[in-house]
Amino acid sequence: ELLGRVEGLELVAHGPGSACLTQVVRVLPKPGGGDRSAHLIEALGKAGYEVRGSYLPIHLLSQFESFVRGRLPRTERVWADLVELPCEPEVSVDHVERIAANIIEVLKKGVRREAEVWKRVGRFANKS
Repeated sequence: ELLGRVEGLELVAHGPGSACLTQVVRVLPKPGGGDRSAHLIEALGKAGYEVRGSYLPIHLLSQFESFVRGRLPRTERVWADLVELPCEPEVSVDHVERIAANIIEVLKKGVRREAEVWKRVGRFANKS
């Protein structure tokens, strides 16, 4: 609910009856926008929250290469954008709201930064 309509973010739904202890979100990449998910993880860490990127897809681990029948292009394209947010029972509603506010702020800063860059590029282009 708190993050359902945030531009640049997709919530990864849990299945019915799921007992997951994290909420996974996908930080949508922007062309030339850097690693937005890594930036979000870093910002939330600085705010005191333990978050991490998603696990490396199992088919990319050397221990399992003999089991791989082919590439999984969507998985390989998406996994690096995934961030696991804490939602254990010990995480209070207040902390969930603060985490959501931090995420919104970080993503909005990224949008503002991109807009500033495009303004500068536009001004630069108009001078020629």
